[in-house]
Amino acid sequence: MLAPNFSDVAVRPFPKVRLSIVGRPAAEHDERVRAYRAKLAATTRTEWGYRMADRSEHHNHGAQHFAALQVLQTELDPDGSIWREYMPEGFDIPQPRVGGAA
Repeated sequence: MLAPNFSDVAVRPFPKVRLSIVGRPAAEHDERVRAYRAKLAATTRTEWGYRMADRSEHHNHGAQHFAALQVLQTELDPDGSIWREYMPEGFDIPQPRVGGAA
């Protein structure tokens, strides 16, 4: 049995792009992590405690803020290590919501 001859096949070099875990270019991933860190750093004490807010606008703003943060945390910080750097005493990493009957 003869070995296949691949001499007529053009070989293209792979592009020199470093990929992150999620399959995006690493520079884009790094930028998203920087934005996530900035958003966590800018989170106010009122936003951290939105569930205990006595004004509905503070609760609604905090809920929207943390919904966006939780999406980023799930994508960029699955183990919660970055989240722990910024969270105040008494707060924990958000747990994924489990759907079900009420």
